[in-house]
Amino acid sequence: MPNHLTIDGKGGQFPCFWLDNSGGKPWSDLAKYNFNPMPNASFDWKDTTSGSYGLSDKLQVNAGQQVNVAAILATAHTRPFWDFGFALLVQGATVVDVLFALRPDGVNQIGDTGPNVFLAAPSAGVTFAQTQLAFNGGVMNATGIVLNGVDYGSLANAGCGDMSTYLSSKCKPAPGEYQILFGMFATLGNVNQARPAAMVVPFFNVTQG
Repeated sequence: MPNHLTIDGKGGQFPCFWLDNSGGKPWSDLAKYNFNPMPNASFDWKDTTSGSYGLSDKLQVNAGQQVNVAAILATAHTRPFWDFGFALLVQGATVVDVLFALRPDGVNQIGDTGPNVFLAAPSAGVTFAQTQLAFNGGVMNATGIVLNGVDYGSLANAGCGDMSTYLSSKCKPAPGEYQILFGMFATLGNVNQARPAAMVVPFFNVTQG
């Protein structure tokens, strides 16, 4: 079973795949997918949103099988109000399922003040779960994450975010050939080049449901 990503922007292996929102790839790169991560936004965000994205190898799904994705959304700064990561199950340029769209701190809206601009919810039929990881004084305070020299959670790093999020999604699409599109972006030009937000993908696979 392939477990490989082609990354456009900034990312690599850790030993998992990862990507961050400082990659500089414009949202227009993903226009063919016609995915709106902020369906109720009343402001123009597309021209000022940039980051990185990764497309998996093709995954063959047979009858009775399910697609599984696990990810960690992490922030290296304390105010990730404008950062978001997502994963989509796609066939060609058609979005079959939204697996998740979320801020690194586990919040499902963009910005820290009203009006509320909510991120796209997981599609019907997608089983989604999230757990906040309190890097500073919480369950992962002994390890943290370091990607490309950026510290996303060590107690020694006073500037890192207080919360990041572990999440998992699974769905049972019709038999066929699919890919998973991952993205990590910053909106309204609010990307922090020195201390970005990132997505780590421990695994994605196809198993019997």
